[in-house]
Amino acid sequence: MGAGLHGLNGVNPKVSVHLIQIYVIPRLLYGLDVISLSNTDIQKMELFFRQLLKQIQHLPKRTSIAATLLLLGRIPIEGEIHKKILKTFGNIIRNDKSVEREIAFRQLAMKYEKSGSWFTKLHNLTEIYGLPSPYDIIENPPSKISWNRHVNNCINNYFLQNLKMESKEKSSLKYINFNDSNIRTVHDI
Repeated sequence: MGAGLHGLNGVNPKVSVHLIQIYVIPRLLYGLDVISLSNTDIQKMELFFRQLLKQIQHLPKRTSIAATLLLLGRIPIEGEIHKKILKTFGNIIRNDKSVEREIAFRQLAMKYEKSGSWFTKLHNLTEIYGLPSPYDIIENPPSKISWNRHVNNCINNYFLQNLKMESKEKSSLKYINFNDSNIRTVHDI
């Protein structure tokens, strides 16, 4: 872009984060919902994403992760990947008489917790975010709209609460009020 995604002399940060949401994140995460990423790969993507968000807000590199994300109303890339994984599972189980659904039945029945399987990871994600177990929802799959809404709400609330707690622990953030912060809403500051 001619104006650039820079905080001080570029596009407004609110517009920049919208452009990132529409163009960067889908390309960054394309296909990552069906493979198991290593922690190193996720950390590299998180680092890139945080640096990008700090750049468009014109914040120093040492700025708290909680402040960087809460000011723009974002969740970490890890959360975005987890949303895609859970939504992909929802699509699989709603597709009656498909090979993928049969594989899901089999894998959920056969794999043990430490196997490293995609379905094991899925089960762990449902426990982390307080979602129904895959065993429960595979028998009675929710509609696409209700499942996607439930996944988005649970993951957004999980990260919002964690980021708010982290921001309260930082003495440098004591003058910024994050109580009314929400995901997908840019902070008033």
